[in-house]
Amino acid sequence: MKSKISCFNKTIFKKNLTLYWPLWVGFLLMQLAMVPLNLFQYMRGHTNNPIARQYSALRNIFEVAAEPFVIFIFCVLAVMCVFSYLYNAKNTNGFHGLPVTRLELFVTNALSAFTFLAATEVISFITGVFVGLGCGVTNIEVLLYMLLFQLGITFFGVAFSTVIAMLTGHIMAMPIYCFVANYLYMIVREVLENVIVNVTYGLGDLWGIDITYVLSPLYFLSRSVNVTTRYNDTLERLDTITVSGGGVVAGYAAFGVVLFGVAYLLYRKRQLETAGDVIAVKFMKPVFRIGLGICGGTTLGVGLSELFYFDTVRYSDARFYIMLCFVIVCIFIGYFMAEMLMQKSFRIFKKYIVTEAVVSVAVMTAFLFALNTDAFGLERKLPKQDEIVQAWVDLDYPIKYEGEEIAELLATHAQIITEKDEVLDSIAKNEVNCYGATFKYVLADGSVFARNYSVPIDNENPTNPDMSSGQIIAKEMEPERYKQYLLGM
Repeated sequence: MKSKISCFNKTIFKKNLTLYWPLWVGFLLMQLAMVPLNLFQYMRGHTNNPIARQYSALRNIFEVAAEPFVIFIFCVLAVMCVFSYLYNAKNTNGFHGLPVTRLELFVTNALSAFTFLAATEVISFITGVFVGLGCGVTNIEVLLYMLLFQLGITFFGVAFSTVIAMLTGHIMAMPIYCFVANYLYMIVREVLENVIVNVTYGLGDLWGIDITYVLSPLYFLSRSVNVTTRYNDTLERLDTITVSGGGVVAGYAAFGVVLFGVAYLLYRKRQLETAGDVIAVKFMKPVFRIGLGICGGTTLGVGLSELFYFDTVRYSDARFYIMLCFVIVCIFIGYFMAEMLMQKSFRIFKKYIVTEAVVSVAVMTAFLFALNTDAFGLERKLPKQDEIVQAWVDLDYPIKYEGEEIAELLATHAQIITEKDEVLDSIAKNEVNCYGATFKYVLADGSVFARNYSVPIDNENPTNPDMSSGQIIAKEMEPERYKQYLLGM
């Protein structure tokens, strides 16, 4: 049975082909439906304009066939199939008792998953080319770009899924971990932002979409992979068809090589008795507990606390302590749930687990108190005037501040921050009517600095210059600004 090639086994490769044929055939049928069949239907008579028809066909096919999320699902399923023996103790011992090395098993199975998926993509591409040529498609190179994108995403998807497959011994946990790992960075950012927004004064959407989202591959790929077109003024001919995101796909594919190396190292160190375990690698167990405890517990705690605020004023001490109590309790629950999943037992009250949970709760509590007291200076922070490219404030409608007016807006903004305690106390006593005000600054580096506040309104004198709202309303009432608001810029 042992192959003459030390890192490849033909028998196992054929076994993967014949045993999991429904998956390969299903993926092939889906690819054929998305590419050649879809192309044929569009080119038959989607519109009387042949150029517009070709554009619609190529754009639709590219966007559907090169959709990272769909490809990734099949990558996960393929890896789960070829490495399924790792999730059953009997099969694990049986496979590793064969006269083959772990290198042979790893390379053969990983290559099987990628090869069978890539082969179906190539078949659908070739079929699509012939259908396209027969239907009069002139920009057939778009289909080649589509294939290259598919292969790159597939290679990365198989590599990513293989790493996750080595980290767990439970077959149902593997796909869950794959998608959680893909969006883990976004989840952590969302949890952190949710906590900051609920504790600090004025902070709302803290971050926009930036390059750091590369750490959430599926999301970043979905945003990056696009096809755009441009017509001439009379729509008689197609000037250009541009496919974007190739560099991103190539980068992820190159990183896939590294992931395969990491996956193999994990496989070499993997203990056979971990089959069936939620976490199969020892060093990942504390990470799993911390992740489920802090991230899961904090998210659940903040969410549950929203149900018990009743009439408490936003940013009040009562609201903060309600949230803090829920977060503390939920972190403990998250820790012990994580340990129960790993131990498959209710006997999880061990000294090191309790110690970890207590330390995590202490760290999160200190972090929340630091936010509540503005120890990080987030509430007091204001952009420097020389860094501001554009400045806007929106009370009743958006108005733009330019030149020397930016200094006035910064002074108004600083006044709102200074009056925080007084305003919150007045709101709690129902002594004032408030409007929501949004400040937005576009900085020289392209980033956006935004804050949201509830500002008191003087009903008898709305333009009261001593009040921050009055200063903004006075600007809103300037005839030229109001005319621009009504008629457009």
